Amino acid sequence: MNKTGNTSNQKNFYDLLPLQWLVLAAAVLVIYFPTINYQLTQYDDAFFTESSAKWLKQSGNISDAFTQGVFSDPASKSDSYYRPMLLLTFYFDEWIGGSSLKAFHITNIIIHLLNVLLVLLLFRKLKFSSPVSFWMAMFFAIHPALQQAVSWIPGRNDSLMTLFALCSIVSLLEYRTRAGLGFLAAHIVSFALALLTKETAVLLPLLFVIIWLLPANSSQTNSIYRIFIPSWVILIAAFFVLRKSVLGSTVGLPFAYTVQNFLENVPALLLYAGKMLLPFNLSTLPTLKDDTLIFGILTVIMTIAAVWFTKNKTRLLLLLACTWWVVFLLPAILRISVNYESVFPEHRLYFPLIGFLLLWAQTDAVKKGITAPGISFITIPIIVVLFSIFTFIHRPEYMNEEKYWTSAVTHSPGSSFARRALGNYYVSKGLFPDAQLQYATALMLNPELPEVRNNLGRLALNRAEFEIAEKYFRQEIARYPNSFTAYYNLGLVKMNQKQFDSAEFYVRKSISINPGYFDSKNDLSVILAMEGRFEEALLQSIALLEENPEYYPAKKNVKLILNVWNDPEKVSYYRDLLKQKGITY
Repeated sequence: MNKTGNTSNQKNFYDLLPLQWLVLAAAVLVIYFPTINYQLTQYDDAFFTESSAKWLKQSGNISDAFTQGVFSDPASKSDSYYRPMLLLTFYFDEWIGGSSLKAFHITNIIIHLLNVLLVLLLFRKLKFSSPVSFWMAMFFAIHPALQQAVSWIPGRNDSLMTLFALCSIVSLLEYRTRAGLGFLAAHIVSFALALLTKETAVLLPLLFVIIWLLPANSSQTNSIYRIFIPSWVILIAAFFVLRKSVLGSTVGLPFAYTVQNFLENVPALLLYAGKMLLPFNLSTLPTLKDDTLIFGILTVIMTIAAVWFTKNKTRLLLLLACTWWVVFLLPAILRISVNYESVFPEHRLYFPLIGFLLLWAQTDAVKKGITAPGISFITIPIIVVLFSIFTFIHRPEYMNEEKYWTSAVTHSPGSSFARRALGNYYVSKGLFPDAQLQYATALMLNPELPEVRNNLGRLALNRAEFEIAEKYFRQEIARYPNSFTAYYNLGLVKMNQKQFDSAEFYVRKSISINPGYFDSKNDLSVILAMEGRFEEALLQSIALLEENPEYYPAKKNVKLILNVWNDPEKVSYYRDLLKQKGITY
């Protein structure tokens, strides 16, 4: 491909790589800087920020990230993900920013900015013209569909993997033309880091092989057999061994179910494809039944036509682009839970989008649209303005929990998962009738959705409708025997009914399922005290405060027990004991 430009001004700009970096950086900051003030959406982000704070307080040992799954809390969900590099970045943000979320958002922006610069470098290394390289990087920088990967804290999962993958690919391209140990080491280390960030990185060697086959001025043709392929195999094998040593035999959903679900979700490939070229139907939680495939169909037709009518095509480069685009979209359509409908979050198209841009960059439509005098002054401003408008419209949907889940329900009204989450938000704000409506709708959409009956029971408990509450809690337990919250809430029902033996039984059952649930431990102390078993109650509260010294309800219980316990000798003893242990109340 020949490097071209329209005017001397364009040539001057396109020849100045640092100036291009500044313009791209400015675009990223204009689009994403406001997100540093965004709050939690309560969709995984709260878990990551809280677990990072817990890590910093309890350990602060970097090696912890390599000895646990992503969702290390046994109460959160079964863990099928081993992504230590992701955890390390969260730990770093917590260490830098403390309780503020700004550090988390700033890191997301920095990662995206680095990826934009690497995309520019990638296209230049692949011999695209400077104008094409710059505008492909610009489209990547401001693309509306990447909003979730940058504005939503856990979206970093894909952007971070992309960062390491691009470093590995660019290093490989450099090694092909300028063989050196530095580029070799950078390629291997970056690939290893990509594997430790997201499992889909195991597919990267498919791109590496095609890149190696591209024409290049290199005498290192045999290196792929002597060095690279053995290195890739060893790294992938080591990753799976390490992953199994940490997660055990957990591999996710059953294979047969995964295959069946994958086939059912194949149309979602069109959903993702449409958002790459025609990002009109963006959502915080897209589903197939509530979305349209028309934009995807149009995108595929337009892409095929653009490639077909391109005169000079490089087949290996087309193969690279198609593999990058399609193969890395395949994992994105896999179902992540059997408990609710398949969702197709937009952060998953972050890395495949580069392949899509790479494909279009080879077409005459793009090359002429960017470099042809007259045409470029129309096409480029239109695309930039439209993409920017779509991005500014979509961005506030990630601002906080209310906007996130309101958007999810608005765009995906048939999603039981979104309905439940919006109901949870309403509960947190005391909007109980609104929560009741969302929970009831979620249950109608998906009778097997976990937690909904428990939540409906909790609303009934708040209304002192104990029989209705008990019915919901027992239904939840019948479907999900490990629901520690349902057992806990059932214990509260019995406590309110003055059935303390039953209350103690259910609360202890909750603790046995999840020993880290402090509310159960605290209310066990309350139940024991209400039965007049003050010493047992006090010891329970002391043990809880030793585990979590800042847990205020336990401090309150200690104070109440010491005030009502009519045994001056023991009260004096335990006051001294609390003082010795440094426990304040």
